[in-house]
Amino acid sequence: MRHMTFGTATLLAVSLAVLTLGATAPGCDSTPPVPASSASTPLALRPASPAVAATPPTPDDATLRQQAQQAARTQLPAMLARIPASHLADWGFASDDERQRAEAGWPLPMYLGALTTTRTEIPADAAVYRVPVLVDGRAVCLLTMSQTPDGQWTASDLGAAEMATLYQQAGAPQDLALVRFLGEKTDFFMFDSPAGPRFRLLDVSAPAAAQSGGSAHVDARSDLLSLDEVDALLRDRAQRMSPPPPQSHPGGAP
Repeated sequence: MRHMTFGTATLLAVSLAVLTLGATAPGCDSTPPVPASSASTPLALRPASPAVAATPPTPDDATLRQQAQQAARTQLPAMLARIPASHLADWGFASDDERQRAEAGWPLPMYLGALTTTRTEIPADAAVYRVPVLVDGRAVCLLTMSQTPDGQWTASDLGAAEMATLYQQAGAPQDLALVRFLGEKTDFFMFDSPAGPRFRLLDVSAPAAAQSGGSAHVDARSDLLSLDEVDALLRDRAQRMSPPPPQSHPGGAP
């Protein structure tokens, strides 16, 4: 999976990390800069403690999405032109004709979440917007749009064909958002629902179908999760990934 990054993506104030997109997270794309407050958050493994979950936002900021889409329509051609003709498949394109016909879809806000000692936190503002790049209505890759403090929008990355495949498999819903937990290397799709936000865990460990005959897939735990269940899942993963404690030896022998 190849990506292009041009310029500096300036993120809005956020406090989390997952689809990661430091270490590269699921999605195989560039990782957005993480504010110091998020990067320094200690990961405390307290599986027995109840989750005190922050109230996450609902992905319904139509104004910002419209602004991001308009800017993406203007900047997408220049990003597409930089893809080497011999590597179009790495960005999900079957031919140069598909690249010429590509257009910007409805942006997906991406929130950077954080697992703290007592809760899973998701900020009220999106860090960046991921814009599906569509060919005949089918998402083939994602364009990353970032808003600067003065309100300007900048295209900073083009890639994540695997994530685009998962988005397409999910039915390409327009009310979808992405949540990324960088420290836990985990991504979720976030759906709005009458009972509150629901999350679907993503796993992009398999190659995209267009690249090597495989297919990106959703993790076995593909059911919709509440925020409390997300908290429990992240803490369980962190527990299992922690190094084992050092072995003690009788008499202090090595």
